Amino acid sequence: MISDMQSRNELMRSFNSMAVRKPAPRWTRIRLALLIVTFQLGLNACQVLDAKATGAQSNLVAASPTLNFGSVAVGSSKSLSETITNSTGAALTVSAALSSADYTISGLASPATLAAGQSASFTISFVPTTVGASSGSITLTSNDPQAGSTITLSGDATPSTQLTAPASLAFGSLKIGSTKSLPVTVQNIGTTSVTLSQISITGTGFSLVAPPAVPLTLSPSQTLQINVRFAPASAGAVSGQLTFSGDVAAAASKFGSFGNRHRSRTRTAAATTTGITAVVDLAGTGLTLPTLTAAPATVGFGSVTVGSKQSHTVTLTNTGGSTATVSQASVSGTGFTLGALSLPAQIASGQSLNLTVSWQPAAAGNASGNLSVTSDATNPSLSVPLSGTGVIAGALTANPSSVSFGNVTVGSNQSQSFSVTNSGGTAVSVTAASASGAGFTLTSPALPLSLAAGQSTNFTAKFTPATATNLSGSVTITSNASNPSLSVPLSGTGIAAGTLAASPSTLSFGSVTLGNSKPLSVTVTNTGGTSVTITQGITTGTGYSLGGWTLPITLAAGQSTSATVTFAPTAAGTVSGSMAVTSNASNPNLSIALSATGVTQGTVSPNPANLSFGNVAVGASKTLSEVLTNSGGTSLTISQATPSGVGFSVSGLTLPVTLNPGQSQTFSVIFTPASGSAVTGNLAVTSDASNPSLNISLSGTGTTPGQLGLSPASLDFGNVTVGANKNLTTTLSASGGAITITAANPGTSEFTVTGPAFPVNLTAGQSTTMTVKFIPQATGAAADSISFTTNASNAPLSLALAGSGIQAPSHSVDLTWAASASAVAGYNIYRGTVSGGAYTIVNSSLNASTVFTDTTVVAGQTYFYVVTAEDSNSVESGRSNEARADVPTP
Repeated sequence: MISDMQSRNELMRSFNSMAVRKPAPRWTRIRLALLIVTFQLGLNACQVLDAKATGAQSNLVAASPTLNFGSVAVGSSKSLSETITNSTGAALTVSAALSSADYTISGLASPATLAAGQSASFTISFVPTTVGASSGSITLTSNDPQAGSTITLSGDATPSTQLTAPASLAFGSLKIGSTKSLPVTVQNIGTTSVTLSQISITGTGFSLVAPPAVPLTLSPSQTLQINVRFAPASAGAVSGQLTFSGDVAAAASKFGSFGNRHRSRTRTAAATTTGITAVVDLAGTGLTLPTLTAAPATVGFGSVTVGSKQSHTVTLTNTGGSTATVSQASVSGTGFTLGALSLPAQIASGQSLNLTVSWQPAAAGNASGNLSVTSDATNPSLSVPLSGTGVIAGALTANPSSVSFGNVTVGSNQSQSFSVTNSGGTAVSVTAASASGAGFTLTSPALPLSLAAGQSTNFTAKFTPATATNLSGSVTITSNASNPSLSVPLSGTGIAAGTLAASPSTLSFGSVTLGNSKPLSVTVTNTGGTSVTITQGITTGTGYSLGGWTLPITLAAGQSTSATVTFAPTAAGTVSGSMAVTSNASNPNLSIALSATGVTQGTVSPNPANLSFGNVAVGASKTLSEVLTNSGGTSLTISQATPSGVGFSVSGLTLPVTLNPGQSQTFSVIFTPASGSAVTGNLAVTSDASNPSLNISLSGTGTTPGQLGLSPASLDFGNVTVGANKNLTTTLSASGGAITITAANPGTSEFTVTGPAFPVNLTAGQSTTMTVKFIPQATGAAADSISFTTNASNAPLSLALAGSGIQAPSHSVDLTWAASASAVAGYNIYRGTVSGGAYTIVNSSLNASTVFTDTTVVAGQTYFYVVTAEDSNSVESGRSNEARADVPTP
């Protein structure tokens, strides 16, 4: 061991000259000596200072030790500011306590911390709840028994509104000579009694109803109710006041405690009296008496048709200064009526009430009546005369009473007139006239118009049928006649003009092979109601012709004729055209669209045009793909595909097969040589295409496989450490012919093939190198073989493998060092891989001795160590000098 080579003192003086020896295999130890830097630990003594107060003066100073808030009304508040200062030499934690609920503090946290010499400002508010003098104090204390202060508080609480009553009393508007009484309630809302010495009232027309005797006393919360009367003597607004006067006794007040912490006493002030008043504003308005006027003063209905009804509005207006009450309203006279009215009805000053008066005469002649209104106005009986004249109503008649237009061709029109006469005894006002029904319109004189008794006017109706059918409608004339809506029936029949229609409306010939032709028939029908004569029929577009007609041709209503259009293409491609029919029909130029496509005959096109299979080993097969495409314009059918030549065959082609233009068929051709020689053949394709016999040449060569050679024929890896690995190679070669090696597979996981990439193709005389890796997973001998998948004639073939796994050696580093001169709890050992650090601690807990073995080292690695000492307070010393250890490999 290294510790036997030198003494401990020598190791401490010369670390760099240390030699590391390699012990017996499988265990290596390195012993190092380290120099520990000793250290001393010390604590500074803590000095306790004791501050004692001197004198009687407080060290917590208030800027205003006495605060007087003066007079403050009960229910309100007043605030004053205060400042306290810490005049001690140390921080204070200050708390504040109030002795009276009449006072509050804001802006000062309790407790609050004040540094030496620091000040704090806050607000004190006086919020009295009872009348009288009030006193209190704020006691300031701190964590220093000698640092405190007391602030004396005082104030005078004056009465608030202790006696309450309504702010005002409104009587509204009253007629002169009438009266109105309203109650007033006054209440003592204070905490002391109130003595009412006087209740007075002012304002013309205002008076008290049975006023109570005074003086009288109201206890706290007690109420008093009295009635006030208003009796206006003249028109106009009147105001006044109701005043309650008295005294309130202030309760004796208590002054807060005062003195020092050992004793206190309370003072009580004598009771006092204070005057108090409550005022209620009074208001009312005197109104003059009402007067009614009627507008209009008389109602004339004029001429009204017997049996009809006419209404007029009579407006009653109150021109007086107060509300009028209408108690009754009625009409007299034959045929006169009064509209619904809810009575009694109130009409305020300056307001109006509308009455509806109607007249419906039962006979011709003059009539009169009267509207009577009864009220409490200065004119209590108001009369409005009524008059009117009944007349016989006018009536309208039509001549003829109905209009028939007969047959009218669709698209043309016909007009007829009829007269309208007033056959009644009064003038008639015609206000509107309109026609209804499809195809009917009306031309009328300018409306509105008036027809005197016996007078006539003419109207014109027009019929313009849009369809061939029977149509009906009517003319409606609106007037104020006894028959206010006169209806005149209308009728007529629309006759359709001759019209040609083609069936089918278009001719599509589809694809027609060049050299061929295709005829299609078209039928032309007269769908109208009159005869049609066809004078011409022609075709446009290359390849189209028309036959089957001898013109002119006359078609009666509903009759048809047929023609034949033939398409004979002259070239490949799409051809458009038309068949034009000329006639005297409503559609004189009928056009029938024509379409067709000229196409070439189907043709079979091979891809590729020939198939070459190259070299194929005897007994093996090779497949190539072939595509047959119809490159013509019509469909074709392949009926047969026959291969010739030894070893050629077809797969994936089911016959017969039909190919549309542009369509393809894919199939396989297979070459399976039976001997080692070149072979040629042919694939004959038979179809109904333009090339009915297509030949695709076939060729290929059959080859015989060579032999696979291995050099060396076995691999021995010898001893290999477990966890390590070793590579050996062997040469693969082909002789006598080409071979293919598809795979090389070892039998166990301890041997692997790392190259080359399979499959490998070798021609005769060609070789390649294969690498095998041995990775022992346990100690002891290992044997295996690699099997080759190949088409070589000497297959199957294998490569024998052998090797032994051996155990890897273990290493550790032994460390020793001189003990620290100071008392220590133990040592920490640090390790790094670079001289000078960084270092990582390797012991899991304090090492109590001066010896340590590091068993976590790795073979072939260099390490650098330092040691520190640690006392019982977990204080660690500086690092020792550095020692180096070189761990051998393996």
